[in-house]
Amino acid sequence: MNTKARKGVALNRPHLVLQTLDVILSVEHAHTTGLVATLEKPLQLEPTVQIEFRNPLLATKSFLMNCSVQSLEPRGNGYELRLGYLMAYTTGSVRALIEFLANGLGVGGLEPDDFIEIHRGWGYWFPSSRDVLPREEMISQGSELFARRRDPRATVRVPIKLHVAGQTGEGQAFNISRSGLFVTSEICQPGLGDVVGVTYPIVVGHQEQPLVLASKVCWIIPAGGDRTYTALGVVITDPDNSKAVQAWKRYVDHELQFASMLRLSVVPSA
Repeated sequence: MNTKARKGVALNRPHLVLQTLDVILSVEHAHTTGLVATLEKPLQLEPTVQIEFRNPLLATKSFLMNCSVQSLEPRGNGYELRLGYLMAYTTGSVRALIEFLANGLGVGGLEPDDFIEIHRGWGYWFPSSRDVLPREEMISQGSELFARRRDPRATVRVPIKLHVAGQTGEGQAFNISRSGLFVTSEICQPGLGDVVGVTYPIVVGHQEQPLVLASKVCWIIPAGGDRTYTALGVVITDPDNSKAVQAWKRYVDHELQFASMLRLSVVPSA
């Protein structure tokens, strides 16, 4: 496999796909095993992340990449993010994925037999990923990623309470989906991977009732500069069949329907 860096490759609209938040990436250069990109804000990320390339190479489908975070360091006025490729996905055809890998990343010489059918789509498992995650976990992450991206997100402005390590502080929810929330707080500063309880007010029978959700922090934008708050992405960890999650899904669906009716800001999945 050719490992020569491909500087200046046109990778259209790459986004770092986080829970209830997309972050635009500026790709400096890409090669067959990874890429280097810049971010405007500091982020604390889990060991593996996802990137979405929207309509690259004039294709009709987006492409998703599972990547390992190799480093994230300050560079000039921004931050340099180095990622290693783990797996590539598309809901399009195998041929479309082959063309994306060859023309976009320089990964040539691939045949249809090199790809795996995953959750109504196709995936390519990079050989270097064997040192990071087992094949079964990689496939599971791919299926989970496709499922999560089907969840639309609605914009809200709702005061909430966060419960971290026995302490409670106030916060605000900004984006919500069936699987998680984007929240901010000037008081609570949990760490990456910490368990966080979220008390979110919902209306049941014309009465406001607190809904308590268990969640885990999956990304952080620390407070700094003019930003006095910490931004968090949390993924809900309660079982899907629990009463809390069922009530949450009904609430999210209602907010999405209401937002659609009023033409508010709704971010659709790919």
